[in-house]
Amino acid sequence: MIPENTIDVSIALDMSGSISNEMGRDMLSEVKGIMEQFTSFKIKLWCFDTDVYNYAEFDESNVDEIDGQLACIFTCFCRVN
Repeated sequence: MIPENTIDVSIALDMSGSISNEMGRDMLSEVKGIMEQFTSFKIKLWCFDTDVYNYAEFDESNVDEIDGQLACIFTCFCRVN
């Protein structure tokens, strides 16, 4: 691993009622964009509003699972709004 090409981050997505569907889509797109910018990464991801939910961890070995996770997050988000 080359340090400048590696990240280890935690991301909490605010999915409260003040977040519009468009804003939610933008946030999810940014998470996927982060993954595409680095050759090596660890991303801990979860959502919150009045509770914390949909915790997941991603790295380069399971990057293909992100689309399913993001779809799940967005589906849950849409039900709230």
